[in-house]
Amino acid sequence: MPDNHDNLQQLPYFATAAKGTEGLLRDELRGLGVRPIRGDRGGVHFGGNIRDAFRVCLDSRIAMRVLEFRGVSTVTDSDQLYDFVSTLNFDDVLQSHLTLAVTATVQSSSMTHSQYVARRVKDAIVDRQRRFVHSRSDVDPRNPDVHFYAHLAKDRASIYVDLAGESLHRRGYRLSNTEAPLKETLASALVQLSRWDKLSPLLDPCCGSGTVVLEAALMAANWAPGLGRRQFGLERHVRVDATLRNAFEDMREAARAAIVRERSEVVQGSDIDITALTVARDAAKQLKLGARFMRQDILNLSPLRDSGTIVTNPPYGVRLEGGQELAMRIGQSLSKFKGHRILVLTTDRTWLSALGRPPAMEHTLFNGNLECRALGWDL
Repeated sequence: MPDNHDNLQQLPYFATAAKGTEGLLRDELRGLGVRPIRGDRGGVHFGGNIRDAFRVCLDSRIAMRVLEFRGVSTVTDSDQLYDFVSTLNFDDVLQSHLTLAVTATVQSSSMTHSQYVARRVKDAIVDRQRRFVHSRSDVDPRNPDVHFYAHLAKDRASIYVDLAGESLHRRGYRLSNTEAPLKETLASALVQLSRWDKLSPLLDPCCGSGTVVLEAALMAANWAPGLGRRQFGLERHVRVDATLRNAFEDMREAARAAIVRERSEVVQGSDIDITALTVARDAAKQLKLGARFMRQDILNLSPLRDSGTIVTNPPYGVRLEGGQELAMRIGQSLSKFKGHRILVLTTDRTWLSALGRPPAMEHTLFNGNLECRALGWDL
């Protein structure tokens, strides 16, 4: 349920997400008691206040960033962009002793270089500081106190303050710096797309370093994904006073109290890569979750139960060699899992016939810039 905090300013926000997961994010926001306004390419607009935004940072499994909208204007050159940003007041989030960074994206606009756009936005912000307080913030591209985001599309410049800070897919449970082929937010979206009930067994038979398994285990345990983060970007902003800090800590404490670790024991992963399994086990151990990992070749895997859910991102062309033949062999192995719901993320169209029957569900989404299909079967 939403908190009773009507005295806080209501603002427009945009939660970003992998393309193709916007509908899942919209449903998730409703479940969190946050009011989604409309879906858009790459995310969902929602209304609320700073505590609603914090709730999304803490509880959303699909959102990548939470952006607070600050202004929009038509600009066709850098001077117009500079003049527009100069009119925006960021004193509630930024003071000269705090660091900043600006990220920009550009599409279909007169200005074509995102780094130049970011620099002009930065110049406008710090020059305004010089005019009014006679000092300016330093730039820290790695770990800024305040991260601004500029989006220029069809000569319309939208300026946001990034409330998440580091991307929300970084949950904080990875002990290794190794990048998984699947971001945690996309793995969560897949599990939600499978309509898993969080109670029955779930298996990823190509689990690699365990992203799908770990995200499913967090869901089963009712573990808020943001609890692994020491701090969100918005907690470093000027407007966050002692009252808000206490409110945020209360929300964290409530989330911690809701965790039921033993429920994660229904989740399991298997793979043949012992190095990847070690990474997965280390993460599960750090979280003190009961998800299990075993070394097992999917081609020799047999059902351990009469029913359950399989969610997997099997190796495909851009990751490992094997191509169509490997997809068909894996599909034949999965076809033995009668009574199971199966969801496979792939770029390989071979999977449309790999289980000997067409999928009952096909959903297009993007893993980074890579267009993929989530294919589902009820066997």
